[in-house]
Amino acid sequence: MVRLVFVILLLNVALFAQVSRPTEATRLPDGFEDIFETIAKDAEKLRINKKFCEANTYGMNILVLDGYFVVKYNQPFSVTTVDVLNTRIFTSDTTRERPVWARVYNVFQASPDSVVHFLKELRKNNAGKLDQNELNFSFPYQDESIYKYKKFLGKLKAAGFTKIRLLARHEEFGAEVYRKLQLKKYSKKEIDLRESIKHRCNTSWLRITDSHLSFSAYKPISQIEMVVGKGSRSIKGVRDVVSKNRLLMDKIHKKFAKLLPRLKDVKNPEHPDAPVQIEVFVKFTIDADGKVTKVEKQSSNSENEEFDKAICDELATWTFEKADFESKVTVPFKFKKR
Repeated sequence: MVRLVFVILLLNVALFAQVSRPTEATRLPDGFEDIFETIAKDAEKLRINKKFCEANTYGMNILVLDGYFVVKYNQPFSVTTVDVLNTRIFTSDTTRERPVWARVYNVFQASPDSVVHFLKELRKNNAGKLDQNELNFSFPYQDESIYKYKKFLGKLKAAGFTKIRLLARHEEFGAEVYRKLQLKKYSKKEIDLRESIKHRCNTSWLRITDSHLSFSAYKPISQIEMVVGKGSRSIKGVRDVVSKNRLLMDKIHKKFAKLLPRLKDVKNPEHPDAPVQIEVFVKFTIDADGKVTKVEKQSSNSENEEFDKAICDELATWTFEKADFESKVTVPFKFKKR
């Protein structure tokens, strides 16, 4: 985009130079005409390339972020921005508040199977496009969590997406990951050849850096959140107390185990975003003396008010380090379904 603006600016300068009556004072130095001619040719190539890509490709990208499927398409020339028209966000998780980055977009309730169906329909509607069978599958980081999506990727492959690239930020996953997921890893030469045939329409994969949805603003919900300020206690101190008392929470979970949702209750536990954990988010205040006050449940999927109350009551008895000011803290307590 910066390059395009620069080209447009120089073209305007060149146009002004052409329509202005040249004089000795205003005549451009030798060689500048050649530079402007080159810029004009590059701009024309970009225009032709963009027109070709809009007519012949649809740039399918999917990002898995914090349990959400972000599907983006039809914008091969603007992969670094996210718009509402050509972006769909899916999730089957209804047990917690949506993260900040997702609140400005329409989020559709859907299982991973429904996401596959949506992608299958998009592929069908773009029959004949050069990249009809291609899909960029992105993660925020490279880690083993990608293996949870083996069946999901298998279904995408069965739906006709035979050329899938696995990406994390600016890096592609290694050959071993492709092998374990039973996908083909294309060599750089093969990718470059394919892109050159398509006029290099979708060389960049999904990199969301828009202010509404960015990796830099992404914060895993599993972290302890605390409002801190000068003279406040450290988050490490809070985490140490939570870890020290974790066994007390596990005892409460064991006591209520038969009354809580069980793993077998999950309709399809193979879904990567199926709720296989019980999660209780508790928000509370620690006063300057380290005592807990104003305990409240922020969210829970336990389906048991007594269990949630027992968790909050136990936390209310804890003592934290002293500080100059009170601290507001949110802690997620997670328990495996039995």
